[in-house]
Amino acid sequence: MLPSRLTGSGVELAIMSIWHAAPAEAAAYTRDAVSAHPGRFLLGLGTSHAVLVEGDGTAYRKPYSKMVACAASAGPTTTSSAAAATASSTP
Repeated sequence: MLPSRLTGSGVELAIMSIWHAAPAEAAAYTRDAVSAHPGRFLLGLGTSHAVLVEGDGTAYRKPYSKMVACAASAGPTTTSSAAAATASSTP
């Protein structure tokens, strides 16, 4: 469910699998989307499911550790912006 402040605002949401994009690639995609749609783009990172990841030939190992590494590589600005957006969206 979207926070009420986002309802009807034309926000674009995307969820990217941490297994199918390198952190630098995800960061570049996010920068481009944010530049093109300031204040209207939210990217979520997801760990997906073992059957989907391994179906592409990638070992699904330690998803939590991989998520932490991916988030850390996004840099402090991205991470703190995501934390602020998440904190302000809770009821």
